[in-house]
Amino acid sequence: KMSLLNVQQQDENDQRFIDLIKEHGHAVKYVASAEDDEWEPPFAYSVGGAENYGAPEIIVSGLGLDISKFIINEFMAEWKSGRRFSEKTEYQDFLEGYPIILIEASDSAKKDYACFSDWYYERNNFVLWQMVWPGAEHGLFPWQVEDELSDVQECLIAGGWPRII
Repeated sequence: KMSLLNVQQQDENDQRFIDLIKEHGHAVKYVASAEDDEWEPPFAYSVGGAENYGAPEIIVSGLGLDISKFIINEFMAEWKSGRRFSEKTEYQDFLEGYPIILIEASDSAKKDYACFSDWYYERNNFVLWQMVWPGAEHGLFPWQVEDELSDVQECLIAGGWPRII
């Protein structure tokens, strides 16, 4: 078996999460720092897309809950409808007004950030792509600037931000 999809969970929260995947094909997990923690950018990722659609799981960093869920759900909907995305390609038409680039996240990001995906796939390998977006003010990707944008969007890619463009 590839996942915990049909494994009854003892913990009711874990079971609810798996039930979401059963019902919708994937679920989105959102993680934000607690108020008293040292601030780290919030992030969200998909769970179940690889198994149910053959899609890479997606992680996005530095955005709020609603936009994160929207972006991930939109990616999965487009993948389910037959659109295929490639790594390190700039897509101008995915988010209205904002380009995105998808880059494979590191193995450590799978364990440290996408830990529900790692758990769900029973520590078996899965593909995780970070969806990277440019800053709203200057339209530049994190590797094109040396400012606060790099702090807002955590780099989950092995070896740091690539020099794509």
